[in-house]
Amino acid sequence: MNPLTIFSQSEYENAVFSDLNLDGEEVVGKVFEHCTFTRSTFSGTELLNCSFISCSFKFCNLSSVRIVQSSFRDVLFEETKIMGVNWTKAKRPRVKLANMINFRKSNVSYSSFLGLDVRGIVMEECQAHEVDFREANLAGGNFCATDFKGSLFSRTNLNSANFIDAMNYSINPMENDIRKGKFSLPDAITLLSYFEIQVQ
Repeated sequence: MNPLTIFSQSEYENAVFSDLNLDGEEVVGKVFEHCTFTRSTFSGTELLNCSFISCSFKFCNLSSVRIVQSSFRDVLFEETKIMGVNWTKAKRPRVKLANMINFRKSNVSYSSFLGLDVRGIVMEECQAHEVDFREANLAGGNFCATDFKGSLFSRTNLNSANFIDAMNYSINPMENDIRKGKFSLPDAITLLSYFEIQVQ
């Protein structure tokens, strides 16, 4: 498919897009509902005033995609690179993206969720290096088997979040809400490193 055809309509429903190359392009005012994108690249693409509803991205590259006043509802990113994304620029009522975005086996490194309400977010088996989660609401999130090397957590709501088999996180229990959270050994030991105790 010629990637330029993505601009020919204002709305798409139940469409399947594959092998698109929209690197550095601008997509403006489009609505995608129940659409699937596979093996496509949107590196550096600007998504301006677009809506994605019940869509999925598989084996795609959305690194450094610029999200400007675009909305996401029940969107899945699977085995996809979506690095360096500033999610704070997304369109959101009262800074809320709860239950809107899900990541599985994807690379979301160097992205920012600073101050966002993303309750119930799914980030399973992902690489999330140096991601900014400060002041975000991640309550009830599922972060199983995700690598959080260098990621920032400060005044973050992690109430009832699932960190089973997650690794390399640095979470200060005195600065973050981890009540009812699920953690597994050995990485859970790092939670105790902020207290003046000895674990033998």
